[in-house]
Parts: sequence; structure tokens; C-alpha cells
Amino acid sequence: VQADGEQLPFPDNYFNAVTIGFGLRNFTSKEKALAALHRVIKPGGKLVILEFSKPQNSLLLSTYKVFNQLWPKLGKAVTGEEESYRYLVESIAVHPGQQELEDMISTAGFTRVRHENILNGIVAIHEGVKPRTGQSS
Repeated sequence: VQADGEQLPFPDNYFNAVTIGFGLRNFTSKEKALAALHRVIKPGGKLVILEFSKPQNSLLLSTYKVFNQLWPKLGKAVTGEEESYRYLVESIAVHPGQQELEDMISTAGFTRVRHENILNGIVAIHEGVKPRTGQSS
């Protein structure tokens, strides 16, 4: 199904789990997307998001920022196309950090929200569970 991820065309409580790989940062409204995901996941079901994030080490963060400036030029050299790589870098830069995304997932109604950093936070896996009726965090 190809559909608007902020207005999913599925019934409430339809999926046991939903995963997103390197896609949440592309939504215009992450809040609407997370609310739509919460709606379609069954109570007790899980949301798992793999996404670029913010390195936790200041030296790595500095190196990461410099490397990000090179991506568009490398993309052009390899593929002849620069804009997609510029968008990639810009979309990562404005994507919320780990704690902010955790807060957004919680606000959407998920519980047991957590994240695990990979490569010191260059990438992170975020998880949340849709609570069963009457269940709290």
C-alpha cells in the first residue's frame, strides 16, 4: 500500500507491530505520523524506529558535522547527483535527538519508550509499546 503515513488507511488496532527504517525524519509532522501509528497498532503491540540521530561524543559530533558537509559532493562524484545527498544531510540535522524523539513517542501514547544508540548515537533504535486498556507505563 502506498499511502500518506500521517493518515494511514488501516483500521484501528490492526497491526501487532510497526517498524520504520530511516523514514520518520521525512515526515512533515512527526507528531501526526506517530499518532497515526499509535492508532493502527494493537494494544500490547510495538513500534520500532531505526533512524539517524545525534552522536553523543562531542569529538565524534564535530567529525560527523564535517563529514556531513562532504556527503553532497561525494554523492555528486559517485552518482552525478547532489541534491538528494544535500536533503539527506539537512533532514538528519533537523531530526529530533534521542530524548526529544522519546518524548514525542510518549506523547503519542506509547509506554515503555526507550532508545538504544548505535555507533555512539549516529543511529538509534527507538521502541515503544501501545498500552493495553487500563495499563499504565
